[in-house]
Amino acid sequence: MRATHRLNDLFNQTEKLLAKLEDEGAPEIQALRERLGRSMAKTKVALNGQGKCESARHGGILKPLRSALSLDGAGNWGAGGLNHRNLGEQRDEALAASLTARGLRYNRGVRQIRFGAALFVCAACVQAAEPSGQSYQWKLTAGEYAYSNYFGTDVNLRWRANDTSAWFGVYTDQVFGTQARIGADTEISIGDYVQLQPSVQAASLGFLGGSINLQVGAEWYGLAGFGRTDTRPYFNLNFDPNDALTFGAGHHAGNGLNYLLFVVADDRFHTGQRDWHANVQIPFGDSHATLDLLRKSGLSEVGPISGWGFSANYDWPKWFVRVAYDPHQNFSAQNAWRLASGVRF
Repeated sequence: MRATHRLNDLFNQTEKLLAKLEDEGAPEIQALRERLGRSMAKTKVALNGQGKCESARHGGILKPLRSALSLDGAGNWGAGGLNHRNLGEQRDEALAASLTARGLRYNRGVRQIRFGAALFVCAACVQAAEPSGQSYQWKLTAGEYAYSNYFGTDVNLRWRANDTSAWFGVYTDQVFGTQARIGADTEISIGDYVQLQPSVQAASLGFLGGSINLQVGAEWYGLAGFGRTDTRPYFNLNFDPNDALTFGAGHHAGNGLNYLLFVVADDRFHTGQRDWHANVQIPFGDSHATLDLLRKSGLSEVGPISGWGFSANYDWPKWFVRVAYDPHQNFSAQNAWRLASGVRF
């Protein structure tokens, strides 16, 4: 019941947000309002029918998720984002174009609607969370990337069985364009205390990359990693450089707590880029929270930078939500907020 009350409160907040946009006359704004409104109405009906909990959890949740993924009035997945290295001029042109009066007005309205939709989807995931001992092999994630004047959207599907994973995803924005990617990783145990973790990923636009990580230990452990790419255009969805070395140490506590401290440092382009991470995983019954504190420094496309970022995840057996802040994303001039939610099945 507490989750239901929280969800209803978020419904009310989102409806107030939509009401504020009544005076926005752009056809695109009105169309987006109508689409979000229809999704909210359908799910609210499902929530009010308490005798149909299963329908609300499985049908009423996935439907607004799909709606949230198609909120771009142009029919694309979304807009926004930054390239891995070499789209500075193209980005400047796009940002300059967005500074027209109509552009700012449109972007502001779209930003409000899309954040409302993301909030709505995450709230639905909270409502649908339920204890389960079942193991799921598939995970679907939808993420929204919010920049100062535009958005990017990513959708990815991951499969995992035993110690092997494979994934397929698509990212798109108005500056970088659209890029599809596919990859796989696995874990190879060498005795009781050594694990080798190779990974490979390919993407459209000719990108190819890979990494290998070594973990040694049990309750206390150390790790080292090495990554390389072919330097082709690639939108990096992680906080960290891809062409880099990784070193860290961690501890698996007996009460289920996990601690990890590690650094990812560029060793190829002589930029001095370093990302330090302090990570903790906290169990809560059959769910858990994961918190990560980031310290970033090094040369960027705008000169030397430094900053603090974070990510916060909450995982139920079937659903999860995530929010993150990445300063100078991909060592650029842009700061990024990331909001994601997903389902395992």
